[in-house]
Amino acid sequence: MGARYPCKGYGLVFLSQQCDICEVFGLVMANQSDLPVRTICRVLGVSACGCDAWRVRAPSQRSIANAVMAERIRHIQRDSCEPYGMPRVREGLIE
Repeated sequence: MGARYPCKGYGLVFLSQQCDICEVFGLVMANQSDLPVRTICRVLGVSACGCDAWRVRAPSQRSIANAVMAERIRHIQRDSCEPYGMPRVREGLIE
């Protein structure tokens, strides 16, 4: 195997340090009225320019598809009278 770079990916690769970048940048945006964005980004270990790019970027096709799928699953579970596990949800999605 090649050389490993422990800082690469800013903890997004390692499960013990994994975080959702949308949550991190959302936290930055939620607190930007109280603290400077650059300070929050430095403390959280993310780049300020990455935060700016995230803010203006349109949602990816994958995130849109994930949101549609999550809503379909919620709809299937909401319409059922009993708890649905993976096999029944999968069956409902195939229909």
